[in-house]
Amino acid sequence: MKRLIFIVCAFIMSIQLIIAQTSEITGTVTSAEDGLGIPGVSVVIKGTTSGTSTDIEGKFSISAKPSDILMFSFVGMIAQEIAVGDQIVINVILETETIGMDEVVVTAFGIERVPESVGYSVSLVDEEELLDNAEPDILRSMTGKIPGVTIGSATGAPGAASKINIRGATSFTGDNQPLFVIDGVPYSNDNIATTDSDASIVGGQFASGISSVDPNDIKNIQVLKGGAASALYGSRAANGVVLITTKSGASTVGGVRKGFGVNITSSYGFEEIKSNLPDYQNKYGAGTNFEYANFNGSWGAAFNTIDSIPTPDNLLDNFPDQFGDKIAYVARPNNVKDLFDTGIIRENSINITHGAETSTFNLTMSEVDQKGYIPHSGFNRKSFALGGTAKLSEKLTVGGNMSFSHVDQDGPLFGNNQISGGASSFARALWPARHWNWTEWPYENANGEPVIPNGGYDHPLWSWEHNTNNQTIDRTVLGMNASYEILPWLTAGFNAGYNKSLQEQKTVTDIGSRGAEGLGEIRENAYVTERLESTFTLSLNKDLSEDFNLQATAGLNVSQNDVSVFKITGTEIINPGIYTLRNTKSQSVTDDYTTRDRIMGLFAQATLGYKDYLFLTLNGRNDWNSALYLPEGGVGKETTNFFYPGANLAYVFTNHFDLSDTPIDFGKLRLGWSKVGGVGALGPYDNNAVFITDPSAFGVNLIRNSISLSNPVLSPEFTKEFEIGGEFRFLEGRITLDATYYDRTTTDILVPLTVPRSTGFQTYFTNIGEMTNKGVEIGLGLIPVRINDGFSWEVFSSFTTNNNEVTKIIEGIDQYAINVNEVAFVKKGEPLGVFVGSSNYRDENGNLLIDRTTGQLIRDNEQKVIGDPNIDFRLGITNTFKYKGLSLRIFFDWRQGGDVFSNTIASLLGRGVTRDTEDREGTYIIPGVYGDPNTGLPILDDNGNAIQNTTGVNMNNLYFGESYAINSSDEMKIYDGTTYRLRELSLNYTIPSKWLENTFLTRASVGFTGNNLWFFAPNIPKYTNFDPEISSFGASNVQGIEQSAAPNPRRYMFNVKISF
Repeated sequence: MKRLIFIVCAFIMSIQLIIAQTSEITGTVTSAEDGLGIPGVSVVIKGTTSGTSTDIEGKFSISAKPSDILMFSFVGMIAQEIAVGDQIVINVILETETIGMDEVVVTAFGIERVPESVGYSVSLVDEEELLDNAEPDILRSMTGKIPGVTIGSATGAPGAASKINIRGATSFTGDNQPLFVIDGVPYSNDNIATTDSDASIVGGQFASGISSVDPNDIKNIQVLKGGAASALYGSRAANGVVLITTKSGASTVGGVRKGFGVNITSSYGFEEIKSNLPDYQNKYGAGTNFEYANFNGSWGAAFNTIDSIPTPDNLLDNFPDQFGDKIAYVARPNNVKDLFDTGIIRENSINITHGAETSTFNLTMSEVDQKGYIPHSGFNRKSFALGGTAKLSEKLTVGGNMSFSHVDQDGPLFGNNQISGGASSFARALWPARHWNWTEWPYENANGEPVIPNGGYDHPLWSWEHNTNNQTIDRTVLGMNASYEILPWLTAGFNAGYNKSLQEQKTVTDIGSRGAEGLGEIRENAYVTERLESTFTLSLNKDLSEDFNLQATAGLNVSQNDVSVFKITGTEIINPGIYTLRNTKSQSVTDDYTTRDRIMGLFAQATLGYKDYLFLTLNGRNDWNSALYLPEGGVGKETTNFFYPGANLAYVFTNHFDLSDTPIDFGKLRLGWSKVGGVGALGPYDNNAVFITDPSAFGVNLIRNSISLSNPVLSPEFTKEFEIGGEFRFLEGRITLDATYYDRTTTDILVPLTVPRSTGFQTYFTNIGEMTNKGVEIGLGLIPVRINDGFSWEVFSSFTTNNNEVTKIIEGIDQYAINVNEVAFVKKGEPLGVFVGSSNYRDENGNLLIDRTTGQLIRDNEQKVIGDPNIDFRLGITNTFKYKGLSLRIFFDWRQGGDVFSNTIASLLGRGVTRDTEDREGTYIIPGVYGDPNTGLPILDDNGNAIQNTTGVNMNNLYFGESYAINSSDEMKIYDGTTYRLRELSLNYTIPSKWLENTFLTRASVGFTGNNLWFFAPNIPKYTNFDPEISSFGASNVQGIEQSAAPNPRRYMFNVKISF
């Protein structure tokens, strides 16, 4: 019996022991960002293959012993290990993984480097930042968010080109935009016009080449700002490099969630201009000096003084059955607002992914369709991208991608209506006489020609329908990459790509328009670029000893760019309503040429690391550039190749010293120097004598020399740059700081100078000048609040300031016009693009000189510096609030300085249509002293003192005479562009995963985004409501000049995102 009891007790105790050894552990894995459960988290017992994964709510259950350690891991989040002990419920919070020692920064030619080893500034923009604001233009979506990068919009027309600039300009007339490289293939961002008079006539409405890139397919963007970062691109690196990695073109196998996934995004929104229009006065109609006349300006009689006025002759002659001799003389408060529509934007995209241990696959298809607020304007982009990678063996990985996009853009004519041939649709759109009933009066006669109340412009509704700018862009991209591990520390890589872009543009000026002498005109342009790029690299990463590591890459890069341009103009449209070249009386080919240029470069880069805290990098590239091949030097003396060196040093002092007891989590100091290059405005054949065919004359077919001549020995534009900076993290990442100071000098700037035709040429290419850029860029991140229940408040500030100066121009040239129709100039001792034009006389104390007789200003027609479009600084502040599934982002932008030359402001004031001119029944004295109109000198009293002005003028003359608006000097059309702006507000909500338990969805979110919701420009006339960000010149070097451009609208977008 005793033995039986002993056996039973032993059996019970053994069962209890077994139970004590193995327990069922349950728990939930949530995200630190939003507090939501994370499905698919791997939960594995360390040292075994036993494990599970979390369900759709982030819950898990696993059998484990008290001595076991559970490992929790998920792509993009910091892994955790937790000892089981006596716990039976283990809840885990995973944080998003930030850049650390185990991650890499992708630099030039896809070279991967440990972030600590990088001795220059690199900025990263991730997918979320691009897509959350629902902006079809990837450049506008980055505005103000990257230190050192300036992005300017053009007009409010759909698809209008934006300009991006990194650390200031390096060329007077060449392209100052960075090199775009997408999945290893360069992209052209050309902004082509259908006329040689560019934005002065047709405006900056055409989209640039980068508009064909689909933001939905972008994985991330890395901006290589300085020469130290971009030096390996040699003669293409002077303006920095924007590296874009797409989901379809990513060349790595890792980092993709395993399994099959589908992500669908659908957005719908609208844009309106009403809130951004001027605030109009509605007391006075057309005329002058309080008397009615059928003029453009609203300086006439008050509306309460007369009941009716004669019907304008144009209306009466064309529509005698609709009008009597008189029409009502009443204010039309909505005669501008009612011209415009409510714009509609729709965007849909689908992204399909599949990830396995040795392969990845990605397919992205999307369409964005925008109907602009300007009638008959729109932008449509259809995109398709496919790509994948495969690890074929332990040593060989290959990948490939292809994409196609098609862009359709429709828009109106802009520009300066006063220039010969100008026919701006906005010539009167924003400043009609206050009694004009634009939308109810008929505006097209029986012949299809425009009808306006007086003369000198096209009716905007007629113009938007008949005078059009249309563009299509077709872009095809093919790419492949391969890497082979020769040895554990040596890898060979190859990347090749093909990029073809076809831009076709058509500008129609219809019969009856102010432009084309009223006869009608059609301009067509086909611009084709084909780029071939291939790069072979050998990369090694080897520990030389316990303390030293060497990472090096050497390679060969070959790039070929073919450009084909065809421009043709047809004049005098024959049959109304048929807009083909065949339907014009005469056609002339204004351009028809093909060019090819090649660049071959050998490059190398080596980074020597010491104890993970000191990293020295040396790099260099030697280019052979066909555009600079100069055979005149003779055999062995050709100037065919140029060397571009660089060096940078990174010192991670937190890895050198034990600072664990201090608030400093991470600290790195950077130092870099480089010499990079560019060719400015020099074309492939501008430095060589070429022959051109001309149409036959007198029965003889002509072949003649080019009208362009170049200096026998040209040099590239060299840019030498020094930068110093640092990166710091404090208080467990609650404070981050990235700051850089740079000093860059560009020499041998290339310019096509205009020469007398008696020389047999029209332009002469030569190196003429030097320019400097000095600046500071700061990125500051703060986390004021981060609570374990999921609430956080994060702040990121981006500060940029750049001081540009033209320091040298060759003897004999005082200044150089960037555009002969505008006030933008190159001038020694001044910033690039400085405004030079007419002004008004002043005395030695800066007081304006006043004509004693008229009380108005005295014109000084000598060309002087009158303004500077370069901003003093830009500060962007982003506040992000998160609580569980809710996220609120507010982006505020501050632009300080930067002058604007505005035809819109001058016209609004000069026509007397805004409330700025409403209080007009008194007289006004312009501050200043009396001057002699003949000599431009002040008039002095008997004591030799200047005499203060006491001669009054009425408001009509204040804004329509020699004063402050229309008819004034150029100087008086310039305003300080300081602007405070609420650029973006977004609110997103991720639906809790438990709500999706019984559905096919794994993730779902809804969101709202508002863009350009509010701005305040304190130095702009209050009621004009003019936005200083508007420019008429798109991506060109002419900035800060606005010629009757379309205002930027407010935009409101709603989106839904689902995954399954």
